[in-house]
Amino acid sequence: GGYSLEFDGEMDYVDCGNDASLSVDDGSITVSAWVKPNDPSTLNQKIVSQMSTNAEEGEFMLNIWGGSKFAFWRRYTQGSDSARFVQSTTSAVSQTWQHVTGVYDGIENKFYINGNLSSEIDEPGYSTTAAEPQTTIGSGSGSNGFNGAIDVVQIWNRALSPTEIQSYMATPPIGSETGIVGYWKFNAGSGTTLYDHSGNQNHGTIN
Repeated sequence: GGYSLEFDGEMDYVDCGNDASLSVDDGSITVSAWVKPNDPSTLNQKIVSQMSTNAEEGEFMLNIWGGSKFAFWRRYTQGSDSARFVQSTTSAVSQTWQHVTGVYDGIENKFYINGNLSSEIDEPGYSTTAAEPQTTIGSGSGSNGFNGAIDVVQIWNRALSPTEIQSYMATPPIGSETGIVGYWKFNAGSGTTLYDHSGNQNHGTIN
């Protein structure tokens, strides 16, 4: 429908709940979104995250990190050496739509920009998991907000191949594909509900 959501970088976010259908605490994962940042120089702008309510630990986080670079974190624990992440080699571009994808395939964390592999790093297995983490878009629990526009967010419980990432960039999934657990199209022009089209009904509340 040509719609997206604009976030102000402060307290704007979408709460998608903590239903078990969104759980990615075992195995592989893919998280992707279209983003248009206003000011990528601001540290720790959370795009999509699955964090505990106190934001001290979480299953994943897709954000803008140091040096205006994108980053994908897996099994995040605040202040711990388990806060490992893969960071893009190129910086986010202000006022420009970019497709960002974080993938964990059970061995490596990988980051793709516009369907192209930007960086990858081996990730040791972590035992830390967050208790009933909250899935949010635009921010984590209302802090470290994204400043800019976000569109077409997808969460998968498997690692998408580069061919699949590029294919779904051009033609978004239907929502019934194997492994898709959260899929928000941003195709409604009004209201406070962001509909989940994965079939799991994890509809988001726009705050």
